[in-house]
Amino acid sequence: MTDLPTTQMNTVLHRLTIGCWLIGASLSELLGSYGGEIAYTHLGDLTYRITLDLYTRPEDPEDQRSVMIEFGDGSTGPATRMEVEDRESATCSSRRSRYMADHTYQGPGAFVIRYVDGFFPEGLVDLPNSGNLWQCISALLVIDPVLGPNNSLVMSNSHWNFSHAINTLIHNLGASEQDGDDLVFSIGVPLGDQCDDVEGYSFPQPPSDILVAWTSGDLAWIYVANAGTWFFRITCDEYRNGALIGSVARGITICRDPTTTYIPNERPIGSLLLSPSVTDGLVQLTGMESDARRILVHDSSGRMVLDEHQPAGSSTIDLSSLPSGPYLIRAEAQDGTVGVGQVIKR
Repeated sequence: MTDLPTTQMNTVLHRLTIGCWLIGASLSELLGSYGGEIAYTHLGDLTYRITLDLYTRPEDPEDQRSVMIEFGDGSTGPATRMEVEDRESATCSSRRSRYMADHTYQGPGAFVIRYVDGFFPEGLVDLPNSGNLWQCISALLVIDPVLGPNNSLVMSNSHWNFSHAINTLIHNLGASEQDGDDLVFSIGVPLGDQCDDVEGYSFPQPPSDILVAWTSGDLAWIYVANAGTWFFRITCDEYRNGALIGSVARGITICRDPTTTYIPNERPIGSLLLSPSVTDGLVQLTGMESDARRILVHDSSGRMVLDEHQPAGSSTIDLSSLPSGPYLIRAEAQDGTVGVGQVIKR
């Protein structure tokens, strides 16, 4: 570990994991993944319950029974730990601590709820000098008497909920929202100590690609990049009557061991284009140098739901029999080339 000043070293002892999916590496090889997410529930009038999920390693030296949260109205208060969940793993054990605090606001407005305590994991491939950069966990709460009270999106699946299909790693949020608001998910840049986009962040380079289904938030990492530790942030904006009424985010750290191969890209990679990206059924596949001969479709859990062989000159697949949601499509061409893409079935 790099030597740090005393104040930074004390903060390192609070390192908070944000869920990691580690292939073949021991905990001693990983300085830690940390972070979490904030949600809120309307209790009545101007009172909201704030929930903060933090992920730590069970062996971290300090186990926090309460933390301080900024409520966005100029006040700060303690949140008490209400739940603890441990995940035992030979490669990446972790602990989820859930903190709660009730807070009453004085009037309407837009409030950025935040928790800033800890650095990004050291040695991130996509964020240079990450071990010395503060991370912000935040959510936006809009209190508008015209729009009415709001409950944030809830992500029921934990940070370590991963599956894989073909050359792709998939993370399913288990997202739900009780108010019937319109939700828009996207992949975003991680936030630094001022809750602004952290400088120097970069996404994986082609052919590796990160996709987030804009209707569900499910993340698909296509052609997983080489060894290293990576950080991704999924955001969800909530709209009511066309107005932004709230926003939450989840961060994920994925760690890959240099001695372990994920799923080898045993065939040449093609440039697969899917049209339309949001469909009621039919999807046209183009962009590969030769026609697709076999098309495989996987749902967000990684389960294969369609496997079709097609004649020459035909590169269309019909998803109309499948439930609504995001799907991963893999096309295998006659020349051995494979291509992968994602579509949303309405």
